[in-house]
Amino acid sequence: MRAQGGFREFRAAVSVLDDPDRDLRRNAESAVQLRRWMDEVPLGDGEVDRLLRQCTHLFSDYVMTMMRTRLGLTR
Repeated sequence: MRAQGGFREFRAAVSVLDDPDRDLRRNAESAVQLRRWMDEVPLGDGEVDRLLRQCTHLFSDYVMTMMRTRLGLTR
């Protein structure tokens, strides 16, 4: 997942956030929280918005607001 980078990494990580394998979940959580993908996702994109909504539990409200603003998404 990390080898793909960018939007593919983000999409893959979010897709396994609720996987039964604890190690896989933690790896996915880390990939999302590191936010390396942010520079490579399309701004204002509906799929990015949907994916972010699936991982709100990984960030504080402040951080989520800042990320959404940077990514051109309204709350």
